Amino acid sequence: MSSDATGDPGIISPGPHRITYSLELVEMILLELDMKTLLTSAQRVCSIWRALITKSLPLQRALFFEPITPHQDTEKRCNPLLMEHFSSFFPTSMEASGKSTTSSTETQNPSLSLRPLTAAKDPSRRPAFLYEHASWRNMLIQQPPVKTLAFINYRKGRLGISYSRYMITNSASASDKKDNNDSPNPTRKGIRMSLLYDFILDRHVPSSELFWWGNVPSKILESRSKVLKEMWEDTLACSDVVLFSSTDWLSCERLCV
Repeated sequence: MSSDATGDPGIISPGPHRITYSLELVEMILLELDMKTLLTSAQRVCSIWRALITKSLPLQRALFFEPITPHQDTEKRCNPLLMEHFSSFFPTSMEASGKSTTSSTETQNPSLSLRPLTAAKDPSRRPAFLYEHASWRNMLIQQPPVKTLAFINYRKGRLGISYSRYMITNSASASDKKDNNDSPNPTRKGIRMSLLYDFILDRHVPSSELFWWGNVPSKILESRSKVLKEMWEDTLACSDVVLFSSTDWLSCERLCV
């Protein structure tokens, strides 16, 4: 039994270690909550809980705000909260790893559509999706994080297929730099929903598709062109997510005639 500042052995003083142990216990309990409750209701309980949730690295990782450190056997996991509200942006079935599977390729990558989005189905919630500083925009789309987003566009013309490809990396911003170092903090790197969402809206065409974890339909990969084959192999080796679109200029010409 410890004494208080007056030296009375009958009074137990709640020292700093007791507060620390209490916060560690609260953190363990909060880690058992579902993501939506942790992001919303739990932070409204009190200022202490809110501060703990916003500053705890394990809790920020659980909310997909901070990246986890990947290991060889780490399973890839899409952000469940983003999947709920942006269903057409994510795989329809959730195999744990990013390895390609021939049996599920077609079902995992439906054509990209903006209609299933929560904002489209419920107009009253559109302001939350248009708000520039909304928390979902800063969330990682996957754990461990996707480091590179690829965009490939096919153009079908009279002379065959030509393509353009962009590889986008979400580098750390100036605000994420270390206090005493000019180099960015590498833990901040990763593709966040703001980048994916804005990029898709800027380049959305009816034939767009999102391919996750190398699950590209065989009809696209089985090209007679060696250049296209090598381009896909190189793309899938460095990106878990590929936005693909195709434009048929011959069809456009027929419509304009």
